[in-house]
Amino acid sequence: MSNMQPKPKRVVDKFLFEPGDWVWRSYEKKKFPTRRRSKLYPRGDGPFQVLERINDNAYKLDLPSDDSRTNPFEERGNDENQQAFKDPLHVPVGLITKARSKKIKEALKG
Repeated sequence: MSNMQPKPKRVVDKFLFEPGDWVWRSYEKKKFPTRRRSKLYPRGDGPFQVLERINDNAYKLDLPSDDSRTNPFEERGNDENQQAFKDPLHVPVGLITKARSKKIKEALKG
């Protein structure tokens, strides 16, 4: 055990934020693929104010209105103008042949 190197202070010390603190939000490529398309895009955004501490690793931030969506199925912003939910999709009953699948593809394309 005496041969082990001490870990750097930044790894050992955890960051705990309190309500009112200002933080930066990082864009991970897996979670925000549209904001990290290239290595030249910004890696984060902010500063944002911490509104509430949920646990030691999760915080509620004061985000701008375009980023503050909690439910991806809510209608807001650009979603209100889409006709996808207003015109329900008719699913055909029976066997799907090549001709029927071609008609379905044409109907979906518009």
